Amino acid sequence: MSVIGVMRPEFLSPNQLVNIVQQSVYVAIMAAGLTFLISQQEVDLSVAGNYVLASTVAALLMQHGVSTWLAALFAVLMSVAVGAFNALIVLGVRINSLIATLAMGWVLRGLASAVSEAKQVV
Repeated sequence: MSVIGVMRPEFLSPNQLVNIVQQSVYVAIMAAGLTFLISQQEVDLSVAGNYVLASTVAALLMQHGVSTWLAALFAVLMSVAVGAFNALIVLGVRINSLIATLAMGWVLRGLASAVSEAKQVV
């Protein structure tokens, strides 16, 4: 970061640093949840796909007039359901968590693309 700051001094402006911290929060939250899994010698590679699907669905719901809190609650409940389904696959069917969650991550990203009709949701 300091090398970029020397090359481009505007990179170290207060507004830019605040933007970097704000955008890093989502990654930190996902990493905190994964810490528990790694301590149990498991891994969940579907987190990013789950994040993409949940945020896409929540944004689409808000675009269609659903309240922000209700859309966020639905996104959280949907993410919990995906996690429970992953657990069912890993523990019930006995598929390695690395393989099962990698596949689920791609399924969720494809589902998010289908739900949004491959368009950017703002």
